[in-house]
Amino acid sequence: MATRDTFSVPPDTFLTSAPATSLEQHSFPSQPGSSLFQSSVSPSRSSSPTTFWMPLDEFATTWADFGSETAASSLALTATGTAFIALSWEASALRHHTWACQDYCQCRTRNATRWYGQTMEDLTEASRQWSRVVMWLEKLANDEQQCSPSLLERTRDLIGQAMVQQQRLWHLTQEVQQNLLAVGGGRDGHSPRQQPGRTLPMQQAGKQEV
Repeated sequence: MATRDTFSVPPDTFLTSAPATSLEQHSFPSQPGSSLFQSSVSPSRSSSPTTFWMPLDEFATTWADFGSETAASSLALTATGTAFIALSWEASALRHHTWACQDYCQCRTRNATRWYGQTMEDLTEASRQWSRVVMWLEKLANDEQQCSPSLLERTRDLIGQAMVQQQRLWHLTQEVQQNLLAVGGGRDGHSPRQQPGRTLPMQQAGKQEV
């Protein structure tokens, strides 16, 4: 499990985009021109990525719009900020997943195991942040002073979207766990962990592998 604080953000994160309101909309093959997907390959050394990775920029736009439209509400702003933290953790997960795939394709299975394990930790933290988003939105929906009837409808819609994100991340975690097992890691059912108290900066991590 990730050990960073509630509002910590993975270093060197990036956001790139995707809309959706249902799990079916989330489960689709990558777009040919998407650089996010071109960098991910499966442990079978195939060029096909897992189906639940998605670009994130439209999610980011949705939450940025919501935050700007509800800037007078402390609860709405807290939910918005937490949503961006969730997106940043998923972006970090994709970066680690890409490194894992690259290392596996070069037969560096120890490194691949490490990065798949880190990917699972990042996805777990992203899901945890979406749970907090739902919590803050529910508080907003129950606050008559901060939530007008029109905002209530928007808030309920975002609660549904956040729950869909959690479900998609759960499926992603299952996919990554299968990848981890395929390269020989996590045989006891647990992902590899970093040493206690040590977080490897993303800018340096990719350069330290041999």
